[in-house]
Amino acid sequence: MDTDFRSRYTFWTSIVGGFFTWLPTFTTQSQIQRYNAVPTLRESRLTLFFNTCGMILIMLLCSWIGLILFANYYNCDPVTTKTITSSDQLLPLFAIEVLGRYPGLPGLLLAGLTCGSLSFEYFKFHSSYHHRRFRQVLQARLV
Repeated sequence: MDTDFRSRYTFWTSIVGGFFTWLPTFTTQSQIQRYNAVPTLRESRLTLFFNTCGMILIMLLCSWIGLILFANYYNCDPVTTKTITSSDQLLPLFAIEVLGRYPGLPGLLLAGLTCGSLSFEYFKFHSSYHHRRFRQVLQARLV
């Protein structure tokens, strides 16, 4: 195992980089609201524990999907063969190739991914709006 931090992809650079990449996930306004919304410190710690377990599961599933895509397209790169124009299109291509036998299933998977990402963006927007509104009300009361 390579322990040189100057190397691009090693176990240790993945662990350290992953820690700092995922750290903001647990310190956003919405996460802090979840921790503070419960009545006791014990329940707050349980909330953090279950959130951490969920995030680990999501990271493992995303890694697993990446490994499946890598294994499937190892010898044939669809971008270089001009099957797709961008590497962002790999998952939809994979869904169509694998699930194309079943009518409606690729569309259902892609609709679920789209709805999940839009829901997340709406949640971030909604949370920031309420944060700004709360700040305005608080400032108005202090003046």
